[in-house]
Amino acid sequence: MLLNCLYLVLSVAILWKCADWFVEGAVGVAEKLHVPQMLVGLVLVSMATTSPELITSLMAALQDKPELALGNAVGSVIIDASVALGLAAVLSAVPLTADPKIFHSSAVFLIVVIALAFYMCLDGVLTGSEGAVLIAIYACYAAVSCMQARSARKRGL
Repeated sequence: MLLNCLYLVLSVAILWKCADWFVEGAVGVAEKLHVPQMLVGLVLVSMATTSPELITSLMAALQDKPELALGNAVGSVIIDASVALGLAAVLSAVPLTADPKIFHSSAVFLIVVIALAFYMCLDGVLTGSEGAVLIAIYACYAAVSCMQARSARKRGL
């Protein structure tokens, strides 16, 4: 039992340090590309940190456990929007700041995607073609966000 507790503490410490390195790397990417850190967080960091949920949902779907896949995806959004964001605000030494333009477009996108996914699931199923639509919408969002950042950089904003 003591050894398991030690493994747990050690694992959390390693995760903590890796997260620290990841944040530093993301900041470096934003500086090198001359784009807002928030954009790198929305596109790159979010994709990397969501990969465990992505793999879990994929594995559940492949193992014919679609309810687990959907529950994991929806639950992840709920946790990220409430607990992760709330803890970041509570524990931050300074108030969280957001680029209003990026935040606005991302918030609108999030609301539209959640509403669309909700609508798609009203009949009790989410089909492969509906899933493909959601993936295509994300690809468009990432592309448009990057183009907006590049345009803003060229304008010197």
